[in-house]
Amino acid sequence: MSRPDENALNDPALELVLPEAAEISEVPLGLFAPQKLPGLWQADEITMKVVADYFSGLSVVKVDRGGYQEPMRIPKVGQPALEKVITAAVEAGILWMLSGPASIWGEPIPAGVLNASAKLCPPPSAVSAAEILPENLPEAWKENVCSGLSIATALSMKAGKNLPWRAIKDVISGALHARFLEIAEEPSPWPCDFPSAQVAKFKATTEVHKEWKTAGTAGGLTKKMIASAELEPSEVQEMGEVMPDLLKIKARTNAPIRFQVRIELGDGKSLPPKETADEINKILKKVKEELQLR
Repeated sequence: MSRPDENALNDPALELVLPEAAEISEVPLGLFAPQKLPGLWQADEITMKVVADYFSGLSVVKVDRGGYQEPMRIPKVGQPALEKVITAAVEAGILWMLSGPASIWGEPIPAGVLNASAKLCPPPSAVSAAEILPENLPEAWKENVCSGLSIATALSMKAGKNLPWRAIKDVISGALHARFLEIAEEPSPWPCDFPSAQVAKFKATTEVHKEWKTAGTAGGLTKKMIASAELEPSEVQEMGEVMPDLLKIKARTNAPIRFQVRIELGDGKSLPPKETADEINKILKKVKEELQLR
């Protein structure tokens, strides 16, 4: 499934053999991306044993040739070459590997961790910076402080499997960059590896912490997810077009959805003409009585 280079094609000693007689010594990393190889990814997770059986030299798969299915024998790949390419694919972030408590993605695989029962998965979904804030991940926080380890533990519990440290590190770094979080204690080992995650401490920035405190109610924190953006007039029209889809989700899941509209008139430097405001208010009043510029 890869083209030989011109030097190989022009080599008079080039030999061709049928797949059942071949043994491949090197496999391109990209072929191990999920759903790339025909018949390999029968589930979202596959074990290393499934991969080894696929490349045993005995596996036959059906390949779509545009109107008909053609059986094709998968050439053999020796165990050392297979472990080498899987290790490289995990380190390159093409695959995510789970083996016992180990969860490796975008990092080298420690010796002895890659075995027949190790699971290979597509790369984990990205976690947004807001997902690790106190109101969205309260299990990770204690007295307004969290650690790299507590975030990793809480997110893994939420996902139902141990998330790789690389993914945790990315979301924490993103939250720091977005100024959602700040270092709680100096000096801090951040960025750090997983063994040091427990001593890397963080707290919500002052602005985020104020919003979090304001959102508190007598019964505890209000757990909401909020989408906020400044919309162009054309995008407001598009919002109206997708409204039926949102309401269908609301009805199906019974999840409360509320809409708040903020309309600003003026550039903030000088007060807009009263006549203009009155004209706009007449139009807004047709939507809702209290929707008025003030």
